Amino acid sequence: MTGRLPACVIDVGTGYTKLGFAANKEPQFIIPSAIAIKESAKVGDQSARRVTKGVEDLDFYIGDEAFDATGYSVKSLLREREVGIPPEQSLETAKAIKERYSYICPDIAKEFAKYDAEPAKWMRHYEGINAITKQPFGVDVGYERFLGPEIFFHPEFSNPDFTTPLSEIVDTVIQNCPIDVRRPLYNNIVLSGGSTMFRDFGRRLQRDIKRSVDARLRISENLSEGRIKPKPIDVSVISHHMQRYAVWFGGSMLASTPEFYQVCHTKAAYEEYGPGICRHNPVFGTMT
Repeated sequence: MTGRLPACVIDVGTGYTKLGFAANKEPQFIIPSAIAIKESAKVGDQSARRVTKGVEDLDFYIGDEAFDATGYSVKSLLREREVGIPPEQSLETAKAIKERYSYICPDIAKEFAKYDAEPAKWMRHYEGINAITKQPFGVDVGYERFLGPEIFFHPEFSNPDFTTPLSEIVDTVIQNCPIDVRRPLYNNIVLSGGSTMFRDFGRRLQRDIKRSVDARLRISENLSEGRIKPKPIDVSVISHHMQRYAVWFGGSMLASTPEFYQVCHTKAAYEEYGPGICRHNPVFGTMT
């Protein structure tokens, strides 16, 4: 790094893009970003595997195009909650409600019953100002407080084409790893990203993964007719103070090392080979 300016680290997220310099603990600039995926896109289908040279197979728009593209999901994500919400502020209003009032519940049926029994206790009211008319508007927030984040654990609520909960995805990923590293991985699941900041997110994820793990151990014991007693597996989901910007922070730490300039892609290489070079990096090995 001697004699060089610090690398600029950019993390393009679904909601925000974070920018800053290598070796810093937090990004210096945070700006809104948007990614829209076609509602008809068969994400994950065999016919849509990402095997082309560049990014022709990536079926999405980014930034302003995402908001302008008709038929794309960003427009349908935020249908007006109530009459009176300025359409141009619907995204901003939804983000504010999400960050202020949303949380993860342990049992969705009991949560519905709780709200029905004491709505005044659990309902919230969001107030904003119309940026154009300067008139106030309000939104009553009820079931949305827990139904919004619930798509991590019941994605079919949002799209029937997606039915695999986050806990099952994490469990499957660990099961696909070598058997001798599975226990340490289950015991060191680290949260990253703004949407993991929901209250009780880590607790719910840990509980659901633990249930899957324990069920698998019981099946193994039953198959052995009780002759084999599997050792319990500890599951630990870790929340931490760098959670919101963990991805950016990891890039910042990597870019601050002398080895960074040996593994990064240069502008010249990008111009010669195109965006397909992002499919491979010496840090991670070959990615297909």
